[in-house]
Amino acid sequence: MPAIHQDQDTPSRRSPPNTCRSVASGTVNSLRFIGEAFAPITAGYLGQQYGATVPYLLGTLVVANGFIALLIRFGFGGLQFTESAHQTSH
Repeated sequence: MPAIHQDQDTPSRRSPPNTCRSVASGTVNSLRFIGEAFAPITAGYLGQQYGATVPYLLGTLVVANGFIALLIRFGFGGLQFTESAHQTSH
């Protein structure tokens, strides 16, 4: 889930107005590392406590959540372009 969240928010987090790019990139990478470090531990715990299919079901829900977020962000019919993107210079 952190990786999906990071992929959706990368442009806004990598160029914040009052922070240099290297600091913002380091912060995002730190958050990704934390999520990647705890994912196997959490999956192992869920698998032992609730059954081997639960981590896969949780992963499926996270991917579906990310897909729905992308559909909401970019619209159900593809990218939403502004009027300036439709204009062509002749």
